[in-house]
Amino acid sequence: MRAILLIIGWVLTIGAAANAAFAGWALVLIGQGGFTDWGMSVDAMIADHAQFLAWVKPFANSFLPAHFVEWMFATPALVVFPLRAIIAGLLGMWALKAARR
Repeated sequence: MRAILLIIGWVLTIGAAANAAFAGWALVLIGQGGFTDWGMSVDAMIADHAQFLAWVKPFANSFLPAHFVEWMFATPALVVFPLRAIIAGLLGMWALKAARR
């Protein structure tokens, strides 16, 4: 059980760092546009600036309800990425603490 919690903890912690980096990147992209597009969606960010993540939406559509995927990708990047970073960071810390016991 300890090994599983360590793996989950580290995956979530690394994922939290990646989501925080994407949030920072979104802020830089919005800043380069003169801070006029605060509502840049995750879909627009991926389509315009992160084409290497284009596989994520079809992958999510394969096992999540289509309306949920559309809603998630239409949500502003400055909402999704920081929220995901916080949640993943907290869950990762919890898993690592649980593995330490």
